[in-house]
Amino acid sequence: MSCDTGFTKTAVSKDNTNLFQNGDFSQGLKGWIRDKKTTDIDPKVKAGNLPAVRLTEQDQLRQTVTLDPEGIYEISFMVKGENVADMNPSSRGVRLMLHGGKNWDRVTGDKSGRCLVGTFDWKRITYRFYADHFTTNKVRFLAVIDTTGTCWYADFRLKKVQS
Repeated sequence: MSCDTGFTKTAVSKDNTNLFQNGDFSQGLKGWIRDKKTTDIDPKVKAGNLPAVRLTEQDQLRQTVTLDPEGIYEISFMVKGENVADMNPSSRGVRLMLHGGKNWDRVTGDKSGRCLVGTFDWKRITYRFYADHFTTNKVRFLAVIDTTGTCWYADFRLKKVQS
């Protein structure tokens, strides 16, 4: 994985402001770092009327946000998959990873924590977390597919819900 030099935005309010830069991809991939040059907005696929970014085999898209270490946050996003290989869904597939310092969280929408695999239509996934879980206030959000197949992500939202 390359060094993270992504846009960093500071979380400062509890209103409904989206703390991701360009979380709806209305400005293409502005504010996001992609691993592959082929990762881009898919002109043929949308989540409702919102643009969707396409990731293929062994790919990720990421953004770093500075959080209030005493805050509680909620992230939500849309995800869709096609022919995502079921190689080992306990650790590989489609998911969102949160990384801050030495600590990681995995967000899959599955109560068991298994990665999303197979072919599935749009899902809205929501996850609430405490920022103090991470050993730094700069948290990297990584949309991942680490097996064969294709997935689309759309409408990333991050908000502070409590101080």
